[in-house]
Amino acid sequence: MKNKYNFPLQAPFTWHDLISLIDFLSGPEGCPWDGAQTHKSLAPYFIEETYEAIDAIERADGPAMCEELGDVLMQIAFHIVLAERSDTFNRQAVVDGICEKLIRRHSHVFADDVVRDEDDLVRLWTQHKKDEHASDQRTILERVPLHMPALLRAKELQKKAARILSTDPAIQIDDRTFSQDGDGTQDAVIKETFAASKGAKNSSSQALVDRLQINIGALHEAINNERSDTAEASEAGLQTELERQLGAILFDIVRLARQGGMDPELSLQRVNQQFVESFSSSGEENSTMQCNENSDFIAD
Repeated sequence: MKNKYNFPLQAPFTWHDLISLIDFLSGPEGCPWDGAQTHKSLAPYFIEETYEAIDAIERADGPAMCEELGDVLMQIAFHIVLAERSDTFNRQAVVDGICEKLIRRHSHVFADDVVRDEDDLVRLWTQHKKDEHASDQRTILERVPLHMPALLRAKELQKKAARILSTDPAIQIDDRTFSQDGDGTQDAVIKETFAASKGAKNSSSQALVDRLQINIGALHEAINNERSDTAEASEAGLQTELERQLGAILFDIVRLARQGGMDPELSLQRVNQQFVESFSSSGEENSTMQCNENSDFIAD
């Protein structure tokens, strides 16, 4: 049935119908909220919808996956509409770009490159990515997205650093890459953690566990001594130092997870969910117990 719009109002719909629908909704005759959106304002929703899709995948919930992937697709379409409106790029460029990339990176399928095993495949894929980013002035580690979840970003940074160091073990750490505080002291905790990644391939899990125990003990002692030290150092400075130490511990935990072939982000997410289920089933969530939200409700 024809209508005044350039898209149908009932299924079946096409990809172009979705683009047209969002174009209308974000236009002068559409919805004020949609019309006010920008690439930047939509970014948090993109992340949220992606996590909801991952949650549906983890639960193996087919109908939920269908719905959430539709929400992700809507986000993609919205960004395309905004880009076309500003003449930045168009929908065809998006499709062309990804298809060309897939064909180029699968040169062992569509061209004459030969791969004998998975290692060859990884090397070939990495070389293609390197060629594609030849004009990018950022380093390999700088290209790891800053807004990735911290555990996931640490894993990616370590993985890429290990790959670099395996091909060029003579690489030295540049002191200029580490921040300095007011008196010029190098950030020793972060520097030590990064330096240790050079030996990640040869270091044992036990050595890493030993170092973790030492660092956790030092952090615990620093927390216990925090109040007595406030007279000698600012509270903000102490908090920053504690966060540095905790960050180094978390970074090493990610290394330990990598050595064991585990995904630290997924591992923590699963424990989070176990906690939710355990807490909910205990009945405490619906009790009349009054909790001070500023206090820790889990016993040490």
